[in-house]
Amino acid sequence: MLNHQLEDRLNQSQNLAMTPQMVVSLKVLALSGPDLASYLQELLLDNPVVELTHPDYARALDYSGITWAKNAAKDPTDIADPQNHDLYSYVEEQIRLMLPLGNCRQYALFIAGNLNPDGYLRMSTRELAQAIKVSEADLFPALRVVQQCDPAGIGARSLQECLYLQALRRFGASHLLTQILQDHWDALKSPSPSRLAKTLKLTNQRALEILQDLRLLQPKPGAAFGPGAPVMTGYPDIQMSCRPKGEVAVEVLKDSQPSLSYVPEYKRLSKTAQDPAVTDFLAQSLKQARWVQKALRERQSTLQTVGSLMVVRQRGYCCQNEPLLPLTVKEMSQTLGFHESTIRRAIADKILICPRGFLPLSSLLCEPATFDHSVSVAMIKDCIQCMIRGEDPAHPLSDAAIAHQLEKRGVWVARRTVAKYRQELGLLAAHQRRQQRDLGWRQPK
Repeated sequence: MLNHQLEDRLNQSQNLAMTPQMVVSLKVLALSGPDLASYLQELLLDNPVVELTHPDYARALDYSGITWAKNAAKDPTDIADPQNHDLYSYVEEQIRLMLPLGNCRQYALFIAGNLNPDGYLRMSTRELAQAIKVSEADLFPALRVVQQCDPAGIGARSLQECLYLQALRRFGASHLLTQILQDHWDALKSPSPSRLAKTLKLTNQRALEILQDLRLLQPKPGAAFGPGAPVMTGYPDIQMSCRPKGEVAVEVLKDSQPSLSYVPEYKRLSKTAQDPAVTDFLAQSLKQARWVQKALRERQSTLQTVGSLMVVRQRGYCCQNEPLLPLTVKEMSQTLGFHESTIRRAIADKILICPRGFLPLSSLLCEPATFDHSVSVAMIKDCIQCMIRGEDPAHPLSDAAIAHQLEKRGVWVARRTVAKYRQELGLLAAHQRRQQRDLGWRQPK
């Protein structure tokens, strides 16, 4: 038989509870200027005691105090698409202009909606047809319309089709490259002009011209709209200016941040109202307004502190196009005494305007090299890039040779690490650079 007994126990535990003030403060810190204005407008929709003043972007975009560096991105559109176009929106506009209302337009819009970010149509026409319960034959005219849209090569189902569509539009159907892309695709898989000349029975000069024309085509036509494309709003939050003797000035732009002002009538009414319900409502509204004002002040203070540390550390990068120095969120957290999550919120979606141009504030972060925390990955990449640009084209440096030269400079990096950084920089391997020289191409600057 079970013996049930009742007894009193005292358990101690800790729970973290987020107050409404904390929620507002964290949200205000993390948002960019335009998003913050929208958030506060919605938050204060039922609050009559304050008026929201939206950011004055005309004043925020006054760069008269900036001394620009060479090749600076001086236009906010250099880091942003102000209309926030994505690939689908761009293609959709063209389809609506090319086709009247009807089934073909609907099918074309459906195909456009299934394009990958790189511009390819990865789903088969059979799968697409089954999804909307039509025949494949009904989809082909719509697919041809999509493939006529810009950028050229959009809607292709393979790399061969993508390059063929571009060559057809750029050079015409009678051009030799267009015909090779259509009928002799395998011959182009090797970048060697001698092999191409032998396979297609061409002169070496003609094969070289074909490969040079091929290089003009874009293997990823949707790349300009993809995840790597800039998506920031283009309104700066922090401004940096260089002063004599290497000093820098960092300022949080107040005009990029919304502000609150009290409505005098409601403020007086909160003290004179006789109705308890009105008094209580106005008191709560004033309390909410104070929370928001405090959150805005803390946002500006945190941005000033975090931004100043980042900009002062990376002054060479911001002013003189030098490589980034090592700087991590963890290091900033230890230096400033802020939690890492606070720093991440402070730099999220924020834009710095400096002599180098417009920069996402988060781009000033740089991981240190594993062997030496005083050397950053960006510094090593800059060295690799300089070596390759200055090499003898007839004798390009191998990854092992680059690693050896770095070792002479006191930077110990494995050959495979050099290869990894070189690939991230978009630079070819030594044997490919040698072929590039034979084709008459130049390493991109």
